[in-house]
Amino acid sequence: MSYIARTSISEKKTLIRAMMKIYGIGFFHSKVILQKSGLGPDSRVTNLSQVKTLELEKDIYSLGLLLNQELKRDYKKRISLLCEIHSYRGFQHRRGLPVRGQRTHSNGSKRPKFKFNPSLNA
Repeated sequence: MSYIARTSISEKKTLIRAMMKIYGIGFFHSKVILQKSGLGPDSRVTNLSQVKTLELEKDIYSLGLLLNQELKRDYKKRISLLCEIHSYRGFQHRRGLPVRGQRTHSNGSKRPKFKFNPSLNA
């Protein structure tokens, strides 16, 4: 089991699929990173040397992407900002209802709800 960007990567997979396990890197970014580092998309994690792994990690961080806990922290910060400014989306997040305009009469009840809090509904 090798680690890239503080994430354990399966050694059986190809590099392009294995890098998608890093939270914040999808197919497009993994393809860009592999092209930048000069590795083919079909190369496997087991074939990487220690030097190539460090070089790959350097290329990941050079893109300036938010990864893992930083991305999760940023996401939570943005949601809490919506709640602080009392926007409609913030209220929907607080109540555990759909945020992006979905219908709530029939389908909104499927999303898990929190217990009733009268201070939020006032």
